[in-house]
Amino acid sequence: MNGAVQELIQEHHLVYEVSPYYTVVEERSRGASVSRRRVHAGFDIDVYGLKTGREQDPLAEYELGYSTLKQVAEEVKHDIGDSCSIQVLWFGATTILDTRAHLEPQAMVRLRIVQNGSIEQPAGAVEAGALKELEERLHAIGIRTAGGRR
Repeated sequence: MNGAVQELIQEHHLVYEVSPYYTVVEERSRGASVSRRRVHAGFDIDVYGLKTGREQDPLAEYELGYSTLKQVAEEVKHDIGDSCSIQVLWFGATTILDTRAHLEPQAMVRLRIVQNGSIEQPAGAVEAGALKELEERLHAIGIRTAGGRR
């Protein structure tokens, strides 16, 4: 990674959290009411960075972080092939308030790992493997888990 990316990671204390991603499947038999069930379809990896207020061009810094994470996601996708999908979601105009740190404002980019195929099938070993690979790459560029553990 280039120096600007490393500076961004250090200055804004980039960290990430992993959470399950669920979809809701509705099923209806003829003459029956709709039943719904949640399916663990993948994982969300939310990457947070502190908004310091010292940014000369906050959007440019966000774009740098976004494009870096998109590049990391593309590298992982290349390694795992078409077995699952990795999406990088833009939240550039959104401020997240960290309730654990006196409502410090943060920016966020979400990476979503989902299976390719039927939304009725739960995530499995392929998605878990993609998550592991993605976490390893985040650690390699200096982004740690929000809890500080590796």
